[in-house]
Amino acid sequence: MEQRCIPCIAGYLTLHNKRSNNIRVMALDKSKYPNIGLLMGDLEDRYQGCLWNGIEDAVRKHEANLYIFVGKSINSHIFYENQHNIIYNLVSKNYLDGLLLPTGLLYNSIIFTEFYKFISHLKPLPVVSVGVKLDGIPSVISDNKNGMRKIVNHLIEEHGYRRLAFIKGPDMNDEANKRFEGYREALAANKIPYNEDLILPGNFVFTSGEEAVRTLIEHRRARFDAIVASNDEVALAVIDGLVKRGISVPKDCAVVGFDNITEGKFSSVPLTTVFQPIYESAYASTELLLDIIKGKAVQDKITLPTRLVVRRSCGCFPQSITNIESYTINRDQKAYSLEEHIKKNKNFIIDEMLKALDPRLQGNDETRVWLEILIQILSHGKKTDNPVEEFLSSLHEILIKVIHADGEVSLWQNIISILHNNVMPYMKDADEAFTYQIIFQKARILIADIMQVDQYFLRRHSDINIWIFRNIMQMIIASLDMDELMALLTTHLPRVDIQSGYVVFYERQITHPESEEWKIPGTSKLMLAFTNGVRHDIDKGKNEFKTMRLIPAEYLPKNRRFSFVIKPLVFRDEHYGYILFEIGPREGSVYETLRIQVSVAIHTIQLLKSVKAASSYEAYLADLAKKFEGEEKKQIESFLTQVRLNRLKIGIENKPVEADKS
Repeated sequence: MEQRCIPCIAGYLTLHNKRSNNIRVMALDKSKYPNIGLLMGDLEDRYQGCLWNGIEDAVRKHEANLYIFVGKSINSHIFYENQHNIIYNLVSKNYLDGLLLPTGLLYNSIIFTEFYKFISHLKPLPVVSVGVKLDGIPSVISDNKNGMRKIVNHLIEEHGYRRLAFIKGPDMNDEANKRFEGYREALAANKIPYNEDLILPGNFVFTSGEEAVRTLIEHRRARFDAIVASNDEVALAVIDGLVKRGISVPKDCAVVGFDNITEGKFSSVPLTTVFQPIYESAYASTELLLDIIKGKAVQDKITLPTRLVVRRSCGCFPQSITNIESYTINRDQKAYSLEEHIKKNKNFIIDEMLKALDPRLQGNDETRVWLEILIQILSHGKKTDNPVEEFLSSLHEILIKVIHADGEVSLWQNIISILHNNVMPYMKDADEAFTYQIIFQKARILIADIMQVDQYFLRRHSDINIWIFRNIMQMIIASLDMDELMALLTTHLPRVDIQSGYVVFYERQITHPESEEWKIPGTSKLMLAFTNGVRHDIDKGKNEFKTMRLIPAEYLPKNRRFSFVIKPLVFRDEHYGYILFEIGPREGSVYETLRIQVSVAIHTIQLLKSVKAASSYEAYLADLAKKFEGEEKKQIESFLTQVRLNRLKIGIENKPVEADKS
């Protein structure tokens, strides 16, 4: 998403600010919009970010509401993560019309049979699984096994590598297991023995890549000429780990990944990987669920293909370079002219170019028009006064529109390669060939320049947002009472493009030991509701509602669709309630940072309240002891000592302790 030569640089920050922006009608707001629920382990990593962004784009296009329940992996034992699972218990047919399950992201910590038990209470709702095929549930999956076979075959057949280390994903993750199967099948097909010493555990997170490199080199002292990671996040960590040890990638060791996340393209060594259609799977699953809600017959399983994406980390050069074909000047006057070739093959050429772009642009109706403009200019090149200037001006104008559409500018280098291959074989003479070569060379320079300038403004915009966000966080964490906290959220969340939000407290604070089943209080209190940036006046005597309604319908946005992120308000194992943010920014870290800060602020306010209560009661008992003698005085003083210990305990354990006034 890059930019340069923009007529009005002052308007650039505004452009980036704007970026961040039979059906059963028993929906929570009784509106015309179907309500879709989405269970997500997280919003922050690039894989899950691409997934929920695809779903968000689909519900926007099809005019549906979206509720994203963010509750971490089920029964995870990583630092209180399982406490977030409470949010999944708020899923209800009372206000949802259907549910999307990114299955592979949810059950990394439990066996599959336990996962089926977990989803059993969701069955009254129409459900679509994303990523893993579930029996009896329509599913959209990627061809993980074949994708891994392709990339391992590439390493063996194109580069001659024979000792291929493999970093696995989570043992209970179906997608990870399919990728491992693909690796083993590729070895067998190429008659390479399977070597357990080259197999390493992993869990799809960056740190497992660092640990794998350490294990291979320092502990096993293994010999290897390539490392295959189950996902890009781990592959990027592997590259870092190798380079730190003086091992050159790809000269000394090739590294490949899986998923095709954006960071892989811009790594110090651009990453060869497998394109997994994450965005497309998300989009298709949403459309599938909407068809089910409408009562349409649907396929039981949709499998989307994966494809190899070759870059430098395996030893190849990027496809935008290798795809450029050589040509000779066509001196046969009877052969097709360029104009005739394009007229005959225009639709095919445009389809090829569309495949080279990112999914968001592929689904944009304007994209085909943009591509037709470029082809038209090239086909009439010699008939215009200045074909170079005309083509570059049109390309520049189109790239600005690409940025507005949140498209990826770097992929337009592929467009230039496709145009080059369809134009140069039809040159009649050296002068004409020279003109078109100048067009393509300058087009590549223009794209590179626009990428650089756009990245500068992206960083600048990001820095401004970070500054605003940091100030908001400081104010939230410094809140001394609940009214002040709610006022701050209302005033400042719209500054980061969160236009509506709700804070809900359970009727009582609950503590959840890991050994117990979840018991959500039957009623809750609406503490804050602001819609379209305006705070609702809530009667504190009438703010109770049934928890499984999620939010009282009268406070939701009216006459428009909406998307909400729902997260628990939890401090360790202490649960206060939950919070809903209307989706503004597409960065998942924004919502998790807010959740943490609001939860900590509520915990601190509750703690201060308890300390003040205990301190006041301590003073009351001290005064009371002065009025008694003998045994009564001893009992009061003994109880006073206990109260003082309790007050200290509040500070030591960070838990409120109520004084017993009985």
